[in-house]
Amino acid sequence: KREQKAWRADSVVKCAERLEAARRDHVDKVAKDRLYDEMGRRQRALHACVDKLRAEREVRDQKLAVARELRDALQAEQEAERQAIEREAQRRAKDAILQYRAEQFRAEAERKLVEAAARKERERVQREQAKKGAERARYREGVREAQRSEKEQALERLAKADEARAIALEALARTVPYFEAISTIESDVTKTTAAVEAQRADQRTAADKTGYTTGLTDERVF
Repeated sequence: KREQKAWRADSVVKCAERLEAARRDHVDKVAKDRLYDEMGRRQRALHACVDKLRAEREVRDQKLAVARELRDALQAEQEAERQAIEREAQRRAKDAILQYRAEQFRAEAERKLVEAAARKERERVQREQAKKGAERARYREGVREAQRSEKEQALERLAKADEARAIALEALARTVPYFEAISTIESDVTKTTAAVEAQRADQRTAADKTGYTTGLTDERVF
């Protein structure tokens, strides 16, 4: 009986240990199941959050892509507009240059036409003036020739008159009694003339000696 009691006690202890172990295993299993459930829930929540974040990121990426496309489109539109403005400005500048060159060419052509017309007019005026000048020259030459002829005729008449006067004077002189004495007289360089005698200091008047007279006078100064 003692052995039976010991066996029973040992069996009870073993059963208690087994029950405790089973309880512990059950508790551990329940704790593990709860832990696994919590971990699964958290993992599902994490996956859901990751999926949400992935979806949000995809949406954000899509929005960024759309914004990038819009930005690229806006930049392309602005670049196209800028190029169009530049092309328009270049076209206007080219048109302005062409118009300026055309105006210069037109002004140069008009200037050349005006210069040609003015040159032709000057040539015509010069021809007319040359023609008139030639006529005037011929007229002046005729006038000078007539004046020269008249002058020569007047000189000839004067010469003839002088010759006739000289002949008359010579004929008159031959009638003077002392003509022969005057014609044959010889000059004496040692003798003085009446003019030289009048210039002597002792023969001059008081006015001659002073060299001037006061006021108007009939007295001889020299």
